[in-house]
Amino acid sequence: METVTDTKPPSAEDSALAANLRRLRSERGWSQSEAAAQTGVSAQLLGMIESGKRPNPTLETLRLLADTYGVTLDELTQDEDATPPELARLLESGVLGDVELETLRRLKRARALFGREPTAHDYLVILGLIRK
Repeated sequence: METVTDTKPPSAEDSALAANLRRLRSERGWSQSEAAAQTGVSAQLLGMIESGKRPNPTLETLRLLADTYGVTLDELTQDEDATPPELARLLESGVLGDVELETLRRLKRARALFGREPTAHDYLVILGLIRK
């Protein structure tokens, strides 16, 4: 189990981690104690991560959290409003406009639609449907 000793200020990624954990827990209607029981992470440590007071949890802790919430490590630690690399490439190539980018960015949040991380091909298929 991870010891709680680090009190450095959180980085931007840690802030995204904290926000994502709070959102994921809230979506399930769990208290911090319930989330701790589900994840196997202590309630104290989970509270510190969610508040940004624990900026660098171990990879093992991150994996426990990601597995429990059914998300990838990237989804757990990155700002959900950031443009995914697949979409950034399509935008840079001129395939997407700003409105289409925002629509696809919102669909990225609906990962359950694919049951996996969407690929560039998935985005192009959806883009074809949007443009019809």
